[in-house]
Amino acid sequence: NHNTTYAVAIVNALDMEGNVLAPSKGLVSLLNLNESAVPTEANKRSIYYRDTVIPALKAAAPWLKTTESQIQLLFDFHTASAKSQLGIARTVRDKTMQQLKSSTWGNWSDHIKVIRTVDGRCRRPTHRVARVVHAEVDVPWYLTIDSPRHRASFIDKRALYGDQTPVEPVKFVVLIPCSLVGRGANSTNLTAVIDFGHSFLYSRQQLIDSSFLHKMANDNGYVMVATNWRGMSRLDLPVILRTFVAEPNLFQAARDNLIQGYAAKMTIQKFCREALLDMDFMKFRPPRAFQRYNLTEPRYIFFGTSQGGILGGAYSALTGPTGLLDATVLGNPGTPFGLLMPRSDIFPKYLKLLLLNLHYRRHVRIVLSLMQMAWDTVEVSGVLALPLTEPHPKALIFTGLGDSTVTTLGAEVFARAYGARTFANGPRNPYGLDVLHGVSTTSAKQQEALFTELLYQKNLLELYPNKTKHGGTQKVKHNDVHVCTRLDPALEKQTQEFILRDTFIDACLDGCIRSNASC
Repeated sequence: NHNTTYAVAIVNALDMEGNVLAPSKGLVSLLNLNESAVPTEANKRSIYYRDTVIPALKAAAPWLKTTESQIQLLFDFHTASAKSQLGIARTVRDKTMQQLKSSTWGNWSDHIKVIRTVDGRCRRPTHRVARVVHAEVDVPWYLTIDSPRHRASFIDKRALYGDQTPVEPVKFVVLIPCSLVGRGANSTNLTAVIDFGHSFLYSRQQLIDSSFLHKMANDNGYVMVATNWRGMSRLDLPVILRTFVAEPNLFQAARDNLIQGYAAKMTIQKFCREALLDMDFMKFRPPRAFQRYNLTEPRYIFFGTSQGGILGGAYSALTGPTGLLDATVLGNPGTPFGLLMPRSDIFPKYLKLLLLNLHYRRHVRIVLSLMQMAWDTVEVSGVLALPLTEPHPKALIFTGLGDSTVTTLGAEVFARAYGARTFANGPRNPYGLDVLHGVSTTSAKQQEALFTELLYQKNLLELYPNKTKHGGTQKVKHNDVHVCTRLDPALEKQTQEFILRDTFIDACLDGCIRSNASC
């Protein structure tokens, strides 16, 4: 929850021989302090713990029947307010939408520049991409005016709170499948415009290179668009390395660039809704012709996996009040950053970089926790923290038990933040999620979310490392669960039904149990 005080007490903790650990000496000294005529900060804290914190803990957990002398470790903390944590991101969103809606913005044709178009063949059933359009769009810009394009730049308050917000060009791509331009048996009408969010340190090029996205677009009649996650794309790698190796404070630049990236995606989504289908690059020479739609407008959906799901969850929730998105599909996501990083199979590389700048692994843990306080602004743990005061799009969330890249622990935290439900046939019922019993299909209502887990038995058993002879742990063993989940036929069908018919179907009629990730 935002703006809330929490307290944590450790009791009954044991050492390696099974003996109860003694209470912290500092805690014992603090609780034994006597009141003085001139209260010191330590005296005030002692009174606060004895009179406020410990009674609150006993009221919250009466079954422990713990006395002060049995508490081994005790601390409290206060969370940021929604205004403090989300104020800048929401201001960027609101000011972006205000500028795009203003009469001074004019026609979209004045803000779009086509760089090139690449036409593909659509003569055979195996051909899937009719055209890829590379273009630029003007985006309201909030980063440092002196060097607005620099990846280490920060949010500039002159642009954020001033009367005039400058614009900068942002590149994006549009993919038109063969099924939307043909007239044969494989042709279809336009059903959805999909905003794709790429994976960790990739770029919009992932949409062009991914055959599974081409198949999904061609089979279902989707036009797909993509831009870079500014702040977490391939172009941001030098700043990320510099942050880990030398300047941890630059993590704020990554956050601020992500907020600017969210403004870019909102601008592109607004363009898609208002002008995309009428652009000249959507027209084809006879006998090919773009099949728009028959009776209904297409749906506007965000689809992201891995980092695309992690950042896309916050982006989708942030856009809730704008109405830009009809729904969102989030594959293999997780939150918070501080939980995901140390449990990922890619973390050892970044740990080595961090240890060039820090002395001990304990310092790494502290630095990641400090970074988390900035990162909450751009991920679900912050955007959807209670109390919720803004709507968010309906969401389909899926993951795989045994994922070595994004821990399922984080995916379940992510699902709880969305208030997701799950069908009863899954491999387990995650803590904190309502279970749908006796049904296999349900209409997706406003702000509703569904969570589905696949269990990869062998991968899950092999995932958690054994203790080494020195008492340490082996690194997490890499597997393909992270990729295979999105390619699973049951989840593909569930995603298709959600996008096309706004319906949640149970993907776990077979129990959602897989022996091994092989795709």
